[in-house]
This record gives sequence, C-alpha cells and structure tokens, in this order.
Amino acid sequence: MTLGTNFSSVVDIGSEITLVGYYGMDNFGDDLMLKSLLDEFRKHDLKVNILAYREVSWLLKEAYPNVKVWIWPDSKIGKFQIFKKASQNSKAVFWGGGTCFTDEDGDGYFKYMIYAKLLSKKVGYLGVGIGNLSKTSRLFKTKKLINISSILTFRDKTSLKKALNWKKKSSKASIELVEDPANQTLKVLASSLPVQKNNNSLVLAWRDLSDYSNTTIGSELLPVSEMAIRLCQEYKANRIIIIDTDSVRDRELSISLKESIERLNGTISVEYNDCKNYEEKLAVINESKVIFTSRLHVAVAAKYLNKECFVYNYSPKISYFVQEEGNNKIQLIDKDLTIKSA
Repeated sequence: MTLGTNFSSVVDIGSEITLVGYYGMDNFGDDLMLKSLLDEFRKHDLKVNILAYREVSWLLKEAYPNVKVWIWPDSKIGKFQIFKKASQNSKAVFWGGGTCFTDEDGDGYFKYMIYAKLLSKKVGYLGVGIGNLSKTSRLFKTKKLINISSILTFRDKTSLKKALNWKKKSSKASIELVEDPANQTLKVLASSLPVQKNNNSLVLAWRDLSDYSNTTIGSELLPVSEMAIRLCQEYKANRIIIIDTDSVRDRELSISLKESIERLNGTISVEYNDCKNYEEKLAVINESKVIFTSRLHVAVAAKYLNKECFVYNYSPKISYFVQEEGNNKIQLIDKDLTIKSA
C-alpha cells in the first residue's frame, strides 16, 4: 500500500488534501503513479486538489468527482497564490510519487512544503525516492523536508535507509518502505493486454540527459542510435518505434533520434509514435519484441509485460530497480553503454 500503514492516523476519512507532483505533462510514469494514488485516496473518501502544469488529459470529472485540478500559473507570486487557494481547506499536502529529491531535478517542492507548514498543514511524501544528492543546498532541503513530514513512504530500500539516517530522533515522521505507486495500475493494465507473438519491433524510449552530462553520455544521440541498431540486429527486429515517455519534454529528442538512426541505417524502419495517453503508450510497449530505454517506468512496464528490456543507468533509481527485481529479462546498461546483467 503506497500510502503506508499510518496514513489514516494522519488524514481522517472524508477529509480534503492537496497533491503535488509532476502532473499534466503526459508523462507515462507519473500518470501511472497518479492513477494509483487516486485509487488509494478513493478508499479513504478523500477530496483531492491536484496542482498540475497542465490539465491531466485522462482525468475525467465523471470518473473522479472528488478531484479538482488546479493549474500552476507562470509567475512566482501567482504560484504561491494558487497553492494557497488550492490547499486552503486541506488537512495535508502530499508529494505523490517519483524521485523528488535530486541534484539535477526536483527539491521536493521545498518552498511550497515550508509554506504549507506555515499555513498549519501537515506535509508528506508518498511512494518517492532519493536520487543523486551531493549539492549542499539540496541535501539540506531534503533533510529538512524529511524532518517536517508527518508521513514518508519510499519505493526502494536505499532511499528508505538514507531517510532513516537523516531523520532526527525528535521527528515523529512515519517512514516506511512501499511498492512503487505505478505498480498497482501496471498490474491491472498489463493483465488485460493480449500476449503478443511474432513481434518484430524494438521500442525506444529515451530522455534528454543534458542535466546529467557530468555522470552520463548527456545529450549524445549517436551511441544511443548505434546501440538501438545493434539490439535490432541481435533480436532480429526490423522496426524501431520511438515513443515519448514524457510527451512534453521528450518530443524534440525523439524526432532527433529518429533522424540519427535513419542516417546510420537505411534498412531498419524507424517510426515516431506520438501517442500521449499512458494506456496507449503501454499498448505500444506491449507490441514490442525488445525495449531500449532510459526511463524507469518503461522498464517497470517491461517487467509486467514479460519483455526483454535494456535500461540505461542514468540515475540511482534505475540501478535500485534492476538490483531489487533481479529479473534476467531486464538488463542494466552502464553509463558507458556497456551491458551489465541483473
């Protein structure tokens, strides 16, 4: 259970909460996590306010009558105003799913969580992880948020261990290990998809690694293209289907990858599929023979679909997943693009 065993002691049945996270970007993993969290909240009869970057395309009012989506404005002042308005009747503010404590990406919405505490709200993190953390400022923020949270649930053992080490003895935060929030939705969806036979495609789902250029291949596309072709040859796939895991951030990179592969090899068919809904993306992944990705939840989907998958180790969350699963069909690609077995 992603919410943890002590959730009911923090949030009363039928009360109102606010949920923040990376929502509204048609991101495969974040949408899966959001869906699972909303299903859990429904069991507690909660009224949920979601702060998102855009409208959540699949979140229909008829299916989720107790959910309201608020859109972040552009201005800094406007962001605090909308946050205050969205959370004014909420008992608690939660971050929902994902690796939200990192050097490269998020800081756990530090300013907003501190602001929520000033507004006398409880705060917490549900089904999250800790990534690369070496910057002094990010480490300080993470430790502070861990110690002001009423509930913390982590999706991997290493993140949990770090949080426990950073938690002060005086902190009353409840810290637990839980299943990745996306798993619940993936289990249901994967079980309903047909088993594909005679597949001849490789699905490629890559992310822009420019922010990780100190520890990875960064924005280089040539080695990714070369490996995709090599995997096609090894698995006798004659088609590459490129999808956006994040439909906002990945599009430009995906198109560039298509062009890069086509320049290298004229015999393999390369298709860019711009599907946006998480169910559509899962259906494309299901039709593959082999998967090559740098996205965690594409690899998690491969697990539930029983697919061969090669996943690039750009972040600790990738290696945590591969090591904890020990699935011989999911292989870790090291940062120099060499293959390491599970």
